Parts: sequence; C-alpha cells; structure tokens
Amino acid sequence: MEQYEEGSRLLRELLNLYPDVAWGHRMLAAFAALAGDMETARASVKALLDAHPHASIALMKRNHPGRNTPGIFNRLLKGWRLAGLPGGIARSGDKLQRRAKVSLQYWTTN
Repeated sequence: MEQYEEGSRLLRELLNLYPDVAWGHRMLAAFAALAGDMETARASVKALLDAHPHASIALMKRNHPGRNTPGIFNRLLKGWRLAGLPGGIARSGDKLQRRAKVSLQYWTTN
C-alpha cells in the first residue's frame, strides 16, 4: 500500500503542475483507490471522464499500452473498478469504439 500512496503523491504533484494530463488522472484514480483514498480516486475518475467521456474499463482492456503485462495491468484494473471507472462497451466496429480509439491516441500522446 505504501507504494500506491507514494505513487499517488507523485501523481498529485504532476497534476498540480499539469492539471489537463489525462493519463495522470487515469493513473491517480487507480493508485489512490488501491491506497484506500477513495475521495481522491473518485475525483480523478470524474476529471478523466470530464475530459474523455468514453473512458471505461473496456477501453482500457482493449487499448491500454500496459494491457499485455498482466500482473501490473490487473492491479490497475482493480484500482479503476474501485475508483468507479465505468465498465463500458468495446465492440469492434462500434462508433463509440472508434471515438474511444481516437481518445486513447490523444491520451498517449499528451
């Protein structure tokens, strides 16, 4: 838990300097939830969804760069679920899925 608390602290510092960094909110939501700080975790999910309304667990499972590292990625999934990130849908060819891919491309380049 101590590592999640330290990660949360560092991510809060990052977001104080750069509040529009979506990946920072995404990671803070997971880390804070895993550290037991549900208030911060839920606030980060809200900030993430305000910037990217299509963010979801399904989108992360399909497109997150860390999805092929199961040990780490499964902990992130647990954190996002605890933080309240929606489950969502990720059907191939779906209009929402195409928009979500564009959104993910934005996250990974900013």
